[in-house]
Amino acid sequence: MAQGQTWVDRANATYDDIVESRHSEDIILPTLTRLAEPPLGVETVEKAQMMFVGMRGWSRAEAWATSAESKAVLEALDRATVGDTYDTAMAFALPYGVDGVSVDLIRNGLYSDLGDPPLLAGATHLYMSRFEDLRCLVHIEATRLRGEGRIVDAMDLLIDLAQFGYQIADRETLKESRWGYRTMADAIARVRDIAYLDFKDKRTVDLDGMKDVIDRLDPQSGPIRLDRLNFPRVNRLAAEQLIEVLYEERGGVDQNRFVATMVRLATSDRPLRRFSAASRFEANMGNQQDWFDIDDVLKDVFADWEKKWELDRFDPVLALPFAWETDIVGDDTLVVTVGVGGDMSELFDLRELVDLERVGTRQSLGLVGRFYVAGSFAPRIDGIRPRWVDRLEDDPLNTSRAGGRMPPMRYFRPVTDYFLADERAEKQPHTMQLFPGDGTNFEVTLYDDQFLLYSTGANGVDDNGFRLSVDAQSLVGDYLIWPPMLGLHREHLRQIGELE
Repeated sequence: MAQGQTWVDRANATYDDIVESRHSEDIILPTLTRLAEPPLGVETVEKAQMMFVGMRGWSRAEAWATSAESKAVLEALDRATVGDTYDTAMAFALPYGVDGVSVDLIRNGLYSDLGDPPLLAGATHLYMSRFEDLRCLVHIEATRLRGEGRIVDAMDLLIDLAQFGYQIADRETLKESRWGYRTMADAIARVRDIAYLDFKDKRTVDLDGMKDVIDRLDPQSGPIRLDRLNFPRVNRLAAEQLIEVLYEERGGVDQNRFVATMVRLATSDRPLRRFSAASRFEANMGNQQDWFDIDDVLKDVFADWEKKWELDRFDPVLALPFAWETDIVGDDTLVVTVGVGGDMSELFDLRELVDLERVGTRQSLGLVGRFYVAGSFAPRIDGIRPRWVDRLEDDPLNTSRAGGRMPPMRYFRPVTDYFLADERAEKQPHTMQLFPGDGTNFEVTLYDDQFLLYSTGANGVDDNGFRLSVDAQSLVGDYLIWPPMLGLHREHLRQIGELE
């Protein structure tokens, strides 16, 4: 550590390479201080996504989305996500702690609170609750724009949200990065829902505008470059700081500080658990690894994550357990587990999920666009080249890679492509069982006025699109891309009277 430099300084130095003109936090955060909370009925992202024009509660949601304060946020989001390429895109560079943060943002709780004394492991990113309000707002505004026939505007707004999610995924802590990946995946998936609603309705989408949306999701020329996202670095600094604070140099834990500090960190958002947490830490204080060993554990954990982060997703090394999952991490390494703050390997799955949604959205929009131009569905998925995509990207979950294969998403035209067992068999529609993720399931039958696009899912096997979910970790069935699960689920809930 440089002389005079604190651990917080080191954490904030990870953003030193972002030029001032590309900072987005000064654009978006001040507007969030004035944004009203979402009204009842759209107070969560899941509810906001399900809302439709005319639904009970729509008038309140629309009034919220069209208020002056909400419009200011949406305009700021647009300005905070300018840049058509990775090299020109904006970045969120808010420092951790209060140094360098305006009094107005601190007063309104839009900063990262490190506590007293400041500990990176105890960071509470207070602004993230307002980010959830932002997500709700974008989904409501996308619904409103779609209702006005402004299909491309709705899609562009969602891609703006995805780009902002990318900025937060590029932050240096697990909690921030996790939010960013989830926001990207969610926003990109919602683009398909908007396209589906138009496909089922008046089909007024501007095709050139839709092509621009596809291009914004290009993995190389677009601003969302998943291959450029680093593995977060501040969680490691947080654990190193905690070791310095709680260990006697070259010795064991400082028993005068250990329990109180660990309880503070472990219960910052759950104060009622302080008593049970104190009992746990007191019971384990005497069996903690010494200063040398705990340092080795931390190095091994991060060396494993960082090495695997750079590997191809089908590298056999990724099938091995992460160091975090092995017995080198346990009740005798509590400073590491609490300091790091969680299992960071979940970012591997989230990055893959975003890629899955990105590939699927580009290909499904291409198939829709091709249908509008030609008047019929493409006989093969490669029919979207070169008008809609330059190249046909592979399905991120399909494990059939023998001989250098790069298999795309599975594409199927119900009725038209039905497999005929013998010459007397009749073509049939395609019936599929859907699992939307809320513990329910329902059936949908597709006819020749629709197409089916799906990933093989986590099992890497084509299960022929009979059982589909949107759980990229499910080992049963396939992962549905088109028709989008969100649209089908909304239709199902309306049919059974749960949405009206």
